[in-house]
Amino acid sequence: MSATNDAVLNGLVVADSFRIVDYILGVESSANESFSSAEQTLVSNYLMQGGCLFVSGAEIGWDLDHLGATADQAFYHNFLKAAYVTDAPNGQSGVFYQAQPCAGSVFTGLSGFSYDNGTHGTYNVSYPDVLNAQGGATVCLEYSGLTANYAGVCYSGLFPGGSRPGKIVNFGFPFETVYPESTRNNLMHYILNYYDIAPSGMDRPVITQNIDTLFSDWGGSQQWYYNGNIIPGATGSFLVAGLSGDYFVIAENGFCYSDSSDVVTISLTGIPSGDNQKLSITVFPNPCTDQLHIKFGKTAEFSCAISLFDVNGRQVLTQQTSADTDLSLQRLPSGIYILLVKSNAGVYRERIIKL
Repeated sequence: MSATNDAVLNGLVVADSFRIVDYILGVESSANESFSSAEQTLVSNYLMQGGCLFVSGAEIGWDLDHLGATADQAFYHNFLKAAYVTDAPNGQSGVFYQAQPCAGSVFTGLSGFSYDNGTHGTYNVSYPDVLNAQGGATVCLEYSGLTANYAGVCYSGLFPGGSRPGKIVNFGFPFETVYPESTRNNLMHYILNYYDIAPSGMDRPVITQNIDTLFSDWGGSQQWYYNGNIIPGATGSFLVAGLSGDYFVIAENGFCYSDSSDVVTISLTGIPSGDNQKLSITVFPNPCTDQLHIKFGKTAEFSCAISLFDVNGRQVLTQQTSADTDLSLQRLPSGIYILLVKSNAGVYRERIIKL
């Protein structure tokens, strides 16, 4: 659920009831107070009891550590686990708008990403904080193209006065300004993995492989990844690998995510175009332009279901036939497709190239 900080302070929402709290501070600073004394007490108690906090904002360090009183600085160091370094990467505002994982951090495997310069739907993050780790934390993100200009810290363990281990992820830029949405979602997935969050009832999906096609056993929505990055539009129950590399899938249920499946490594070297053993079918021409001809070795005595899928597992054509037939591909974009012909006698499968 979402709530204002006033709702939390007034007891309308009890933070301790939630395993994870995401504190979105944007560009709140000394003019409008990033963390009031009351909020600091609430957040400290939450972390002391084993909560998982994600906090992001461009001016938190500036407000609490650079300009703050001793108590503000203590909260920033001991509970947000960071030390303020400077008010913009390399001391230059409005110049650097990319971040990337630190080597060996919890975000290892994530590609570098961008946050908004004012042209991507949120607002211009011209003064993101540069941070350093404090009190046993480790740096996890750095501003791209620079040395020792850190954008995020992570910590797992007991907080001062705590009774249970808690966790924090602290970004020096606003999370909501990361774009596009798919990149932002992928970044959040890494954060949830750090918090060991896998929704009840959502097991890790299991991938089975048939030559260059990967099948997930999860029946709902899911997202496929290639070499650690989201494959846009690849949300179906199977995926045709278009490139050699490492693939995995994450099951989704609303805003809940499973842990990632085991990685499957695909090598496209030597993969045959067809894997039919029981149906005698000829498909031509391949590559094709507008028409694909399907010819049976003998007149079919059974009805066949013909389906054509794109490389993301989406069905783009389907029809029934019991005789030679033609498929019109005129409206389909160029690319690689998978043809499946199914009947009681067997299954025919072939990769089709549309020019």
